[in-house]
Amino acid sequence: MSAWRGIATEIARTVLVAVWKVRCRFGPSATHSSTSRVGVVLLSYNRAANMDPILRAVLKCQFVDRVLLSNNNSRKRVDDFISVSDRRFASIDQTSDQRPGNRWSIARDQLSDCEIILALDDDVFLYPRQIRQLVARVQAEPQ
Repeated sequence: MSAWRGIATEIARTVLVAVWKVRCRFGPSATHSSTSRVGVVLLSYNRAANMDPILRAVLKCQFVDRVLLSNNNSRKRVDDFISVSDRRFASIDQTSDQRPGNRWSIARDQLSDCEIILALDDDVFLYPRQIRQLVARVQAEPQ
């Protein structure tokens, strides 16, 4: 019986991820009356194929000013998995494998003009409205 449960769980996960990808690509954009500049650092290491839909979800947030994608795996080119073109987006291929804490160096060096910085990994699947809610909460309670 547990083998069937495992199969059913995997099918459910696959369906949920597929629905999320479709909704991020074709779903509504998110707006927010943000007075703060918002930057997003995306990190990729083992899941480069996830980055295109994650990036699309972030770019649907019209209040996001800049998005940096750091490919922390020097053996892969994450740009090979990205089909998005947006003036707010830039990618960085690290020359050596990097630890997750590298995101804060990237934010300090390249997003210093942003008051709010979100850091998302390659396994964080958020809808644009959830990103909007995160930004609104940070603005409401900055401490």
